[in-house]
Amino acid sequence: ATASLRGGKVPDFPYDFADPFVLRHGDTYYAYATNGPGGYIQTITSTDLHSWTLVGTALLGLPPWAAANATWAPAVLERDGVFVLYYTAREKSSRRQCISTAWSLKPEGPFVDDTTAPTICQRERGGSIDPSPYVAADDGVRLIWKSEDETRGGRSRIWSVGLWGDWRT
Repeated sequence: ATASLRGGKVPDFPYDFADPFVLRHGDTYYAYATNGPGGYIQTITSTDLHSWTLVGTALLGLPPWAAANATWAPAVLERDGVFVLYYTAREKSSRRQCISTAWSLKPEGPFVDDTTAPTICQRERGGSIDPSPYVAADDGVRLIWKSEDETRGGRSRIWSVGLWGDWRT
């Protein structure tokens, strides 16, 4: 928006691309977004952050516990040549939003979600959404997210947990 007001370049991508997350890998930027016309996890690439090319869906398919057409807020972390995708999916049995993970050897995917249950799902708090991984000052990997307490008459909270090994546990 600021670039537009100043007459600068505005990123050009003509489709709905909600909840975007951008990862730089080498000289290429990879942007991931909520479920839409481009697939479960829409993916686009750019080398200049202005012109974007649709890659399609980064996520190969959903795990059996997740409902179709209900994925949100993806984020990707690269560690030791493995790319881990964190995203929100709706659990079929509880209808709650929960966090899942998938992995790939390439930033554009395909990412494989081989989970048998959600990675994080605070059902008693209305669910868990909007995962965001980061590398802490001590080089440890952490994941933060928001609980959905407001869907049950409470106040949402931000949560955090350390990850290790495959950065999915």
